[in-house]
Amino acid sequence: MEVGANLVTGVQKEAIVAGAEKMIDKRAGWPNPFGDGKAGERIVDIVMERQTGGRSLP
Repeated sequence: MEVGANLVTGVQKEAIVAGAEKMIDKRAGWPNPFGDGKAGERIVDIVMERQTGGRSLP
C-alpha cells in the first residue's frame, strides 16, 4: 500500500473494475519496500563464515 502497488476498492463489482482499470493504467517501477533482494546471499555468507571460521571450502 505504501509504495502504491496495491489498491483497496471494496467489494462492489463496479469499484473492483474501476480499481483494476486504475492500476492497469499506472506505471510500474515502485520502490521495493523489502530491500535489495540480496538478503539470502548475505545470510549464506554469514553462515558459511561462522561454520568455516573464514576458511575457504575445497
